[in-house]
Amino acid sequence: MMALTVQQPWASLILRGDKPIENRNWKPRTIRVGERFLIHASKTIDVWGSDWIDDALPLTTGAVIGSVVFAGVVAPCDLEADAREWATGSRWCWQLRDPEVLAKPIPMTGRRGLWHPDEGPPAWAARGLAAVFGG
Repeated sequence: MMALTVQQPWASLILRGDKPIENRNWKPRTIRVGERFLIHASKTIDVWGSDWIDDALPLTTGAVIGSVVFAGVVAPCDLEADAREWATGSRWCWQLRDPEVLAKPIPMTGRRGLWHPDEGPPAWAARGLAAVFGG
């Protein structure tokens, strides 16, 4: 399963279901529509997102915190009206659905782009997480 590193609070907003769009300047080439991928919360908190932070929003950093299903990619102008508020100056809007939050974050170092975590299903099984990722 691939992973995508996202700054906080955006990573948590995606997994809470509030943010159905992730802005990128590139189209994903290694995942297909309907495929689940991991959301890794970077160690950086985006100050532009401070208005979205509330007491109920966990801001775990430096860890995989959940997963989403890739629902497609569109140009910002092609978004439905209710999703346009999330389009912020990028060339592509990744549409996300079906967020699943991990009961316990998995600490690891993130990377740029879509990447493969260093540990896979055997390590997740040892942590009791295999069911979350279908393993």
